[in-house]
Amino acid sequence: MKKFLIALSLLAGCCCWAPAASIFSFDQATYTVMAGNTVSIPVYLQLDDVGTNDLSNMIADDGMFSIGVRLVQDTMAPMQPTMPAGIATLGDIQPNMTEFDANPTIDYVSTANAGVIVYTPIAAPDGPQKTSGQPTGRFLIGNFVFTTGTVVGETTIFNAQDIFASPSADTVTFNGGFTLDPTGIAPVSITTVAPLTPVGVPAPAAAWAGLVLLAAMGFMQFVRWRRM
Repeated sequence: MKKFLIALSLLAGCCCWAPAASIFSFDQATYTVMAGNTVSIPVYLQLDDVGTNDLSNMIADDGMFSIGVRLVQDTMAPMQPTMPAGIATLGDIQPNMTEFDANPTIDYVSTANAGVIVYTPIAAPDGPQKTSGQPTGRFLIGNFVFTTGTVVGETTIFNAQDIFASPSADTVTFNGGFTLDPTGIAPVSITTVAPLTPVGVPAPAAAWAGLVLLAAMGFMQFVRWRRM
């Protein structure tokens, strides 16, 4: 019943608001990917008690009920790519369904704008808490698969941000429904690089030419031996 009420408050945007210092984060700030290839980038929610009691409040409230995030291409960054990396299809959004429910909310707008909300399973006695491991308070929301463009050297920047603007409440704790929606953004850049060129492997034409030359040299040696 409690989770049902929280779900209603999510829709109505009337959860208990608390000053949030939660942030989105990535494993690394920059990814380099060969032209036309894909890269799977995990996105996290990070809670701590620096300046707030986000982490302690989450633990006291039996974990997280839901977490929402949106990735949007930064079109204001300098040197905009002519062939940007992007989230090609809805299927390239891969929510964390190991710790959360198998029925997330996915909002796929375009290759440059996509979001997801993951929820705690309805029958769960509490939500994920992340009280152990490194770093503590870090929740995997899911992976976003990006397909790069074909122009080598171009960089595409995406920002992780709140999936829906205030006053929506989509990142909330399990029992009290305290809102922990991040107010800032977290950037990640994807740079297109040239495909690797194999070293020491001859091209087919050159390989055949070498075989023909070796055969000719062998035949000449055979003719000389017969004449002796």
